[in-house]
Amino acid sequence: MGMKLPSAYIQLTMTVLALVIALAALATLHASEAPAIGSDRDPAALQPVRGAFLSTDIWQEIENDSFSQRADFLRGYTQLRTNLDARIRKFDGRRATLPEDFTQDWDFAMKDVRTARADFDDKLARLKHATPDTWNDLKEQAAATWNHAEEACDKVDQAAY
Repeated sequence: MGMKLPSAYIQLTMTVLALVIALAALATLHASEAPAIGSDRDPAALQPVRGAFLSTDIWQEIENDSFSQRADFLRGYTQLRTNLDARIRKFDGRRATLPEDFTQDWDFAMKDVRTARADFDDKLARLKHATPDTWNDLKEQAAATWNHAEEACDKVDQAAY
């Protein structure tokens, strides 16, 4: 006769198995909904990467914030940086699928995007330590950084064509 397993062990094993099957089903569903980026069947493979970053809504909400509203400004500026990070991840994913003749222009344009991203961190650190006397100057620098990042992303989109 075989060894009898405790019912708690069997129940745990069945629960884990059900979770694994559910996760596999979700992963398959998600993968089937996503287009094959870069494939010949995907006409949008080289379309510009659009998203919340290109929307000026966040910037318009914070651009006139005063020193007393700096917490709101910093939250919005941090969201712009987060959106830029998401856009960079999409760009990086697209890079692997580009034809060879696009990669040199693409890499050059991406260098500018990464420079703009590093500038975001610098401006954010400076804004966190702003005083009422330095606030407006630092905000203008932050605006220039935001515009630079947006323009750099546009160049990457154009480099794919």
